[in-house]
Amino acid sequence: MGNLFRVDGKFYTASAKILDMILLALMWVVGCLPVVTILTSTASLYHTAVKCVRYERGKALEEFVSAYKKNLKQGVGLTVLYGAVGTGIYFFLRFLMAGVMTGYARLFLLTIGMLVVLLYAMNLQWLIPLFSRLDMSMGALLQLNYKITVRYFLRGLLLVLLLAGVAFVCGYLPVGLVILPPLGMVWASHVAEPVLLKCMPKSADAESDWRYGG
Repeated sequence: MGNLFRVDGKFYTASAKILDMILLALMWVVGCLPVVTILTSTASLYHTAVKCVRYERGKALEEFVSAYKKNLKQGVGLTVLYGAVGTGIYFFLRFLMAGVMTGYARLFLLTIGMLVVLLYAMNLQWLIPLFSRLDMSMGALLQLNYKITVRYFLRGLLLVLLLAGVAFVCGYLPVGLVILPPLGMVWASHVAEPVLLKCMPKSADAESDWRYGG
């Protein structure tokens, strides 16, 4: 019983993780407030949740701020790009739902539209862990993201369902925002990390590198 309440015991370890997730959730919300920084903040959340909560490395505040600064410029560009594409898809679906087209043509286009929405969502979900982990140009990142979306369709679908579930719960129970966003990223990392490991060049000290679970 005494071991439970030791500084390195399960109680304190769990408490520290919960406090880290609450802090991360707050920083993520604040980081998203400018809107154009949504992807920057979300990628920083993924990076920090995986490193500090899952692998217990580093300090949450320092890691989040460092990742945010590093990803800020490119993250703004990606947020604007994906926001524009998402807006275009939204208005295309609105056009189809307005009933301007009828019959089989409308049904066919609606089916295509739903598939496009799914692929867009999967591509966006893969972008978060990829952007948080890999240092490359926007063009190279988008190309790799597209390849992974197509190749790992089922994993991507699982990511969408997982993070959509987190968003759904937070939407109906706003108190979930206190802890669910970083917790969702930790869950998502179990799906995404095996793919990310294949994309990263293995360093000489990989055994002690947190990115490899060391």
